[in-house]
Amino acid sequence: VDSINKLIVFIFMPIFIFSLMFLNRQIVKKSLIYSGLLFSLVILLTFIYFIINPFGAEIIFKELEIPGWFYLRADNYPQVYYQATLTLVPICIFSYCYGYKKIGLVILLTLLISLSRFGFFCAIIIIILFEFFNTKKLVLSLFCIYLSIIVLFPFLGYTLYVNSDLPKVNSAYFMEDGFYIRLGHLYSIYDFFTTKSFIFGSGAGSYFYTIGFHEYVDNIEISQLELLRRNGLVGYYLTSFL
Repeated sequence: VDSINKLIVFIFMPIFIFSLMFLNRQIVKKSLIYSGLLFSLVILLTFIYFIINPFGAEIIFKELEIPGWFYLRADNYPQVYYQATLTLVPICIFSYCYGYKKIGLVILLTLLISLSRFGFFCAIIIIILFEFFNTKKLVLSLFCIYLSIIVLFPFLGYTLYVNSDLPKVNSAYFMEDGFYIRLGHLYSIYDFFTTKSFIFGSGAGSYFYTIGFHEYVDNIEISQLELLRRNGLVGYYLTSFL
């Protein structure tokens, strides 16, 4: 069932994007921006509720711990799953660059309090660039940077794998070192690869053992690496360029 769900998303995503081309651009733009604002307000209100009533919120969080929503960290900070915050990053940039600056800044604040370091810094860097360059130059620059990262990522990952400090990576989970936990995921995935799985992937819903968590998982928080593991080099490039 898990594999089928992931395959359905993979198959219907290009169909969904293609169908948007036939809708009024203004309607699509406003729908995207205001849905991002609504999502941000839900997150912000949840955080406020946690501050006002931490005990009641903690019970609710533990009862409703579902992927894509909130969960409580070891220090009881209400954390938002990375899939949710990654959705907000392009909406934040899109809102700001298309004149909805206040909404863009609200979403940026949401990314900050959600502890989405990657998302927050990506969004704020692009917003700063937008203020200093005209739109055409910015789009061109970002497109070139994006292409370079996408093309080189699988091979940069392999370089990190070859040069990993294995004893430190292996003990990262017990030391709660976030960077080395992620490096543990990367090491485990590249160590797991065969020639066939590197080219064609392990398949949607497949599990692997990661020394980042010291357990079998079917999903990790590094999105591009997860795409490469599931879909292989062929599927990774296909999905990225779609």
